Amino acid sequence: MLMFGETGIVTKFDLYTTAQDRVWSELNQYAAAQMPQLLAALVEYEGAAEQDGKAGLVFSPTSNLTTVGLLYAASTVRPNIFRFTSVAQWSDGAHDKVAHAAVSSLGQKVTDLAWSRNLSLPFLNPNDATFSQNPLPSFGPDGLARLKAASVRYDPLRVFQSLQNGGFLLSRILEE
Repeated sequence: MLMFGETGIVTKFDLYTTAQDRVWSELNQYAAAQMPQLLAALVEYEGAAEQDGKAGLVFSPTSNLTTVGLLYAASTVRPNIFRFTSVAQWSDGAHDKVAHAAVSSLGQKVTDLAWSRNLSLPFLNPNDATFSQNPLPSFGPDGLARLKAASVRYDPLRVFQSLQNGGFLLSRILEE
């Protein structure tokens, strides 16, 4: 796939499937007062998550409660490990700076822990990055060169770079 900011053009894909007839899942909600314990559990989980590709976790805090969804791609009672994606939501724009600072702080703690245990990778997935991060340099010089070549080939008029008003645009990294 060629990625141009938030827009992509699928030029080729291979599809592989795996039968998933035995899946364990659980959905939990926690009071806002439990957030410190939840964050500590997330940091601990992330440190161990690289060892188990069957686990998935969704972490969705709001001002009133936090929803945690757990998924494990095997038949089991209750697995000890989960991968996670965090989503923060709030309804009042006046809280934007505080919410972004909290999300950034959590992300930095998880990153620091992963680096301290030699478990971190230099790649930053654009789907996991915040607006204050720039994941494109983590593709490396060769990756950026391939993206630029694909952009020139498939978007010579730079439509995807000029009409997209936000996101991680290749044009921004190339101009730096």
